[in-house]
Amino acid sequence: MYQTLGVKPSKSMLKLYEMIKKESHDEDLDIMEIQQELSRDEAYGAFLCEYGTFREIYIMQSRMMGRLGICSQLCLVTILDHSQIKDQYAQKAIERMMTKVQDALLSGLRIGDVVCRLNVNQFVVLLPACHNDDAKGVMSRVLRKIKYSLNHTTLTIDFMVGEIMPK
Repeated sequence: MYQTLGVKPSKSMLKLYEMIKKESHDEDLDIMEIQQELSRDEAYGAFLCEYGTFREIYIMQSRMMGRLGICSQLCLVTILDHSQIKDQYAQKAIERMMTKVQDALLSGLRIGDVVCRLNVNQFVVLLPACHNDDAKGVMSRVLRKIKYSLNHTTLTIDFMVGEIMPK
């Protein structure tokens, strides 16, 4: 929805998407078959997902924090300079730029980190098992990578870091 139409889906659309994602099997499976099916994805960089999936991962992470007592951080990355641009060609350029930002986030973060495109100019990032100071260092490093991938353009990129509260 974000990439194609540039809109955030409604709650009813997200519920429908969640229903579609649900899978069931017609036959009994053993543990090895389940593990093989679940591990088909090759892990590289951070995990990119839609907002509904991100929300569920966030909830699970906050529950794990309460159980295990580990810290995790939520980061918000905002691209500030292009909010007034309405031109069609500029919009395409912005989308190409946001794709580069997304690629830099995915390759610059760890395998267990989670990235979600929140809206036209923001990404939200989940950094599991990470303290606040470490998260700020990670995000500073990733922002340098983003600026490098954008050929050192003069964009203003802001990030905020906050600890996830356990459930």
